Amino acid sequence: MNDTSGHPTPVAACPKTMAYGPCGGVRPDGGCEVDPAFPCPFVTSPLRSWAGARRPGPPVAAATPTVVTDLHVQPRSTGSLQAVTATLRGSCDAVLVGDHGGARNDFPPSHMALLLRDAGVGAWVTLSCRDRNRVALAAELAALADVGVVGVHCVTGDWQGLAGASGERKVFDLECLYLIDQARSAGLLVSVAGTPAAPPVELRPRRLAEKVAAGAQVCFVNHCGGPGPVRRYIEAAHEAGAAVPFIACVAVTGDRGSLTSLARLPGIVLDQAAEREAQSDASGTVDVAVAAAARMLDVEGVAGVNLSGAASSASYGASAAIMAAVGARLLGRSVA
Repeated sequence: MNDTSGHPTPVAACPKTMAYGPCGGVRPDGGCEVDPAFPCPFVTSPLRSWAGARRPGPPVAAATPTVVTDLHVQPRSTGSLQAVTATLRGSCDAVLVGDHGGARNDFPPSHMALLLRDAGVGAWVTLSCRDRNRVALAAELAALADVGVVGVHCVTGDWQGLAGASGERKVFDLECLYLIDQARSAGLLVSVAGTPAAPPVELRPRRLAEKVAAGAQVCFVNHCGGPGPVRRYIEAAHEAGAAVPFIACVAVTGDRGSLTSLARLPGIVLDQAAEREAQSDASGTVDVAVAAAARMLDVEGVAGVNLSGAASSASYGASAAIMAAVGARLLGRSVA
């Protein structure tokens, strides 16, 4: 990443060539997500302040959604997407579209947004810097603005091997803070991830404040152990100057397979409720998830919840049915 506009020089020791790290993939012992034996160079360094235009935090244009549900569909399958959205429609305010790489590489984010718009479901679309240069990212942002999305979730992106199955190079031309700035310039509602459980824990609230300075308007708080840690993170973020609405992640993991898939992600600590869900039948999973979400919504500063995880490893349809039941209960709606 080459930048001549006064921004700090990328850290050569970072595999993602980040200048404003750390990313959310730092492991509990401070190791890099690329290689746990390799220490993250940002853990023991002072946090770098955003050197671009510092945007004031204007009110979010639309009401912050109460329920945002993770979208799990078969990659590159319009049939799977149509079936899952038919189940989820009406049970949430928006679906959070992941930006997967590797074996799960899906349609481009802007195309997913178009398919969801046609399906009558609000799309909150993740856009990752991984494997896209700045020209491709600018094109995706323009397309997302043209399609019309609830929001765009800006992330640097996780590392997924030295190269893909066909040997392509890993690309990290930009990182999260630059993408935030570009997304705001495109007129989009911008959200970012907060990772309270990833080292260096004490710098995470200030790291969020720098994302807000770059233009972030909403923070999705990643799994960090339940309502107590979320409350402490929000309080520290407010003290650091990050006065934005928070959407807290709530795990919906109805079996061991779905729990394992979520738990293996770096930078997260699951609530014990997720363990109980994974030992429940479908109705028990719904009850546990609804209770966990209700406790999270009671935390001051939490404006909504993200129903996170696959809910069921049995099938995309089974996962969607559980997610729809949880969301409908929280919103006091009935779904077909």
